Amino acid sequence: MDEERLFIEIISTFPVLLTYDSEKIIEITNKFQHFLLDYNSVGNLPCQSDLLKEYLESVSLEYKKETKKAISKFDKFCLQQNIPYFKVKEKDIVAFVKESYSNGMSQGIVRVLVSRIRKFYSFLYEKKLVIPNPFDNVRLSEIDYKCGEQYLIPSDKEVQEIINSLPIEKAVILAVISVKGYSDSDFLLASFSYAEFENIDSKTLVDGVLHGNWIRSAYCYRPDENWNTEEPKGWIISEPDGAGFRGYYEYINSPKWYSDLMARFWEKISLEYVENEYYGIGDAYFLNNNVSFQSCKNMILKQIKKLYSEGKIKHPYGLKNFRYFAVLREYNKSHDLESIKKMLNHSTLNTTKRFLQNIGINV
Repeated sequence: MDEERLFIEIISTFPVLLTYDSEKIIEITNKFQHFLLDYNSVGNLPCQSDLLKEYLESVSLEYKKETKKAISKFDKFCLQQNIPYFKVKEKDIVAFVKESYSNGMSQGIVRVLVSRIRKFYSFLYEKKLVIPNPFDNVRLSEIDYKCGEQYLIPSDKEVQEIINSLPIEKAVILAVISVKGYSDSDFLLASFSYAEFENIDSKTLVDGVLHGNWIRSAYCYRPDENWNTEEPKGWIISEPDGAGFRGYYEYINSPKWYSDLMARFWEKISLEYVENEYYGIGDAYFLNNNVSFQSCKNMILKQIKKLYSEGKIKHPYGLKNFRYFAVLREYNKSHDLESIKKMLNHSTLNTTKRFLQNIGINV
């Protein structure tokens, strides 16, 4: 929007500005978006859900569902990034586009997605709720499909440096993201449990009887996860909660620092259980125990920025960069696209391939 049009919008909305001197008007013009929003907040700013409902009435029936889905996706992004919905800026939209690319979306899908959100913001602009419209100067063609920040993957040393500096309940979140590639939504239903393993190929003599070496391993899983259908050769598994053999998978395939951290966390959250009454302690842990994942996430990001400012890590990483770390680790270990697809909870292998390409892995 050109300066003259913006000036007319300002004056028509706030005639009192005509009494200001020219320098003051220019100053307010440059900061007009915040000024207008502060003014509106004094009154009754329409509820976002009401605005969405009103806008969807003007959308064709065949596009209504997908439009609502696109706007909800952007709304979720704004919530995760602590961006007020009516204070979205051009840089926030660019960040949303980059994240969409990094999550495996194609350029065509992102273009359609942004188009639907853009039209909603044009509707908000007409109601003078966003001035200027943050989408006006966004050019998708100018946003690199393989954005540089998508390649930022922390090293093993950096991951452990950050995890060691966090309280255990926050450290576990970052550890699970770094090993299992969980997204924010995965944690809402994430459960914690444990399994006991007896290695019958490595027996020791106890009171005149040969016994296998027992190992106790805690682990985290989503409701849809289940890797093994039978006990592996050489092991006997005992699982009080009957959760399949997830614990075996995680113990065998995870680095020792991760297994040790998970075991300490399980001891912490299971202190109150009575013998033989283990069930339900770690089920949907964050949801059922009223643990705010968002507040945990904010503290983790704050600590990462602190370590970066102290020169202990190379970049002020976001949580998605640790997800890339998990994917790269899994790819280097097995080159199994199907297991990575399951890890990321993708619906198709094409999405997984695009995800890998976006973090610099040529599939």
